[in-house]
Amino acid sequence: MTKYKTHSQVQAEMMENSEFKAAIEDEMRKERLQATLAEWRNIAGLTSAQVAKAMGVNASTVSRMENNVTKSSVETIARYAKACGIDHVTISF
Repeated sequence: MTKYKTHSQVQAEMMENSEFKAAIEDEMRKERLQATLAEWRNIAGLTSAQVAKAMGVNASTVSRMENNVTKSSVETIARYAKACGIDHVTISF
């Protein structure tokens, strides 16, 4: 009879693979950065359209940035932060 593994057991085995572990960690960093962008905007009490206007870009640009942060440059993230009223940005990975 075959013994089934739990999700935790399978995940632990997969995390032993360095490529898999690096990919998971990369995704987690992206998610944290996206959450940070949302937090900045929410704390500032701004809509994405307002942030876009302050950055001098279209609202769709801000939406794409918030949903796919990997395409954003450091300069763009800094402009986003400034639009949200954050002058000194510190991002840790």
